[in-house]
Amino acid sequence: MKKSKDPGKNKVAQTRVFRSGNSWAIRLPKDFHMNPGSVFIFWKDGDLVIRAKPKPKTLAEMMVKLKPFPDDVSVEEIEDLPPQERNFEW
Repeated sequence: MKKSKDPGKNKVAQTRVFRSGNSWAIRLPKDFHMNPGSVFIFWKDGDLVIRAKPKPKTLAEMMVKLKPFPDDVSVEEIEDLPPQERNFEW
C-alpha cells in the first residue's frame, strides 16, 4: 500500500479543546501533525477549518505566470503625465 503524502488526509479523530492563557487551543493528534508555522483558521458552512498557510512563492515561480503584452500594445503610446500637485496641509 502506498503511503499518502498527507498522512492526515481523509482521517477523522477526536481531540480536546482547552484554554491556554487568554486563548483557546486544540491538541492535534499525531496523524494530523504539520510543520510548525502559520495556519489559516476560518468557519465554512458551520465547520471550523484549519488550513496550513502555503509557503510564499519565489519570484521565479511568479514570473512564469506573467504573460507578455499583446502585439497591439506599445509603450510609446502611453502618455507620461507629470506628477499632480497636492496640498497636504490639515
